[in-house]
Amino acid sequence: MTNRTVSNPARPIAWVILVIGIIAVIVAAIHYFGNLGETFLTFSITQIFWMGVLFAIVGIILLLVLRPIELPAAEVPTVRSMAVPPGNRPTPAPPVDAPVRAVPPATAPVRAAPPAATKPDDLTILEGVGPKIAAALVAAGIDTFAKLARTSETDLRAAMDKAELRFVPSLPTWAKQADLIAKGDVQGFEAYRNSLTAGRE
Repeated sequence: MTNRTVSNPARPIAWVILVIGIIAVIVAAIHYFGNLGETFLTFSITQIFWMGVLFAIVGIILLLVLRPIELPAAEVPTVRSMAVPPGNRPTPAPPVDAPVRAVPPATAPVRAAPPAATKPDDLTILEGVGPKIAAALVAAGIDTFAKLARTSETDLRAAMDKAELRFVPSLPTWAKQADLIAKGDVQGFEAYRNSLTAGRE
């Protein structure tokens, strides 16, 4: 199973900072070499040049630090073939003269296999969910996106109160975020998360 890689929502900000820095350096160079004056918009050419260099360096550092986010891919269960190998097939009984009444074979009761353990999901991918909140959700038995999508806001607040976490403004959006990821709608999740302001709709 491979993880899905999605763009970090903060990377566009880093690009904007880098572009502003480059533009500032270009403006300073044009004014300096073109003898267009020592100031531009109440700033000296030297100030504009060094601000541009600083912005460009900060933008490059942010682009290197803010790497894409990996989302867990949905597991696809494999279906095993129920065909019986040729070597294990019963051989037919030889024909006899007298009719023989078939005796039904004794069947042992079939026990249902226990459900496979579900691997916990990384809940910190959600907007507004940090390590402490994720640990509180897992402690309340909410350890997957599917479970979180089915949990009511009242139960979520009860779990936060039990963990003594009072300030959780993004709580009403967790179920919808988790539902989009559980359904495999990565683009819908990114669009919804980017539309939130400080974790709120």
